[in-house]
Amino acid sequence: MDEVGFIIEAATEDGLLRFHPIGGIDPRVVVSKRVLVGHDLLPGVIGAMAIHLQSAADRNRVLGFDGRTVSNGFAGTLRDALKDKNIRFAGDKDLVDAVLPDRPALSDRPVWELTGCGLTREEKLSKLREKMAEENAAYLLLTSLTEIAWALNLRGGDVACTPVFLSFLLIGREDAQLCIQPQAVPAEDTTPEEIPLTDPARMTANKDENPM
Repeated sequence: MDEVGFIIEAATEDGLLRFHPIGGIDPRVVVSKRVLVGHDLLPGVIGAMAIHLQSAADRNRVLGFDGRTVSNGFAGTLRDALKDKNIRFAGDKDLVDAVLPDRPALSDRPVWELTGCGLTREEKLSKLREKMAEENAAYLLLTSLTEIAWALNLRGGDVACTPVFLSFLLIGREDAQLCIQPQAVPAEDTTPEEIPLTDPARMTANKDENPM
């Protein structure tokens, strides 16, 4: 989930491959880069059609991608890179679904609390809020699964060989909201310290209350 790469969408009869980026890859830096393709690691080079060879239709194309997989900064980079080339982009396309209609659902294995940590969850959130105050930030959004697991002293099994869980964590000055699949949250009668949920996909914890 934290890695970037490319997914092959089509292959032409003359040996060219059309691909779509996965993750935040700046399109300006990939041209002429050498790559290895497939299980056999076939060598290749990323190319782009020269502007003087492009037709009017070529220069008026739409670049589609899943906006949930890129940051606002990367979207701005795309906009700046494409604005003079008559190429529009649409961030509401999940092209992986088009290529893999039967792909498995996201993992939702149970989340559990790690005990015996050096700092409690409240102490960690307090330190993060101190840094937020120094930067005059109202919110801090964590998207790194390892950072979320560290901040909340929680662990999971959604990634092989890594005890993390699929989620996003939004930390405010007074509360924190964990966006997580509801199936991953243990039922109230199966854990000694229940997770109070404001809705099935969100955990809320204010600065004075342990969310577990």
